[in-house]
Amino acid sequence: MRDLERNAWQDRGAVGEYVESVRSQAPVNEWIEKPALRMLVGEVHGLALLDLGCGPGDFTRACMDAGAASIIAVDSSAEMLRHAPALRHVRYVHATMETLERPPASVDLVYSSMALHFMEGVSDVFSRTAAWIRPGGHLVVTIEHPLVAATSRGDWIDDGRGALAWSVDQSLEEGPRRDQRGDLVIVGWHWSVSSRITMAGAAGFQLERLVEPCGVQDGWQQALAVMAKNHGRPAILGMRLIPD
Repeated sequence: MRDLERNAWQDRGAVGEYVESVRSQAPVNEWIEKPALRMLVGEVHGLALLDLGCGPGDFTRACMDAGAASIIAVDSSAEMLRHAPALRHVRYVHATMETLERPPASVDLVYSSMALHFMEGVSDVFSRTAAWIRPGGHLVVTIEHPLVAATSRGDWIDDGRGALAWSVDQSLEEGPRRDQRGDLVIVGWHWSVSSRITMAGAAGFQLERLVEPCGVQDGWQQALAVMAKNHGRPAILGMRLIPD
């Protein structure tokens, strides 16, 4: 019964396993998503940043190491924030993106790493974020690629010729996607690429760059199987958005 389900992002054990995984050089994070995120974010030295969905704070630390002046790091999971490092000029906030309040034109850059595909109200998040960014600033988002949630099978299939294939039979069926393991559940939200760009445009953003990263070259030896699969079906979608 759904009233007995628990949100995996609020469960201490599940979050601990996740953090251990991403901090042990998980291939998609280490060799595909984070290099794309760093490229899209660009220079942060001296900037005031807002991190939406900071998780355990690993990229927050990376931005401070790169010279950011200050960071407001936000996550809806208290368990995630338990793993975040204590850093000077970083303030962690336990809040959802839908309820977070920030002053207008208060940050130079907003970024969100692998969090917005868990949000139903993406349009509202885009609209509210646009007001927080100072002139000349931008928003960077990385999400699970919509093709990942476009299948009813949930896994790679044998194409009958000794290779793996990915079904996209639910590509345009937008809405929630449930990942359930026992009584723990994670609910993601599938929107097509065009829908996400349309939402951003309606909120007052212009798309400056869209990327489907294939991974860094030196990742091929460390994560050969994952990197090869990513060429058949990209795992990550990244956007750099500029307020009008």
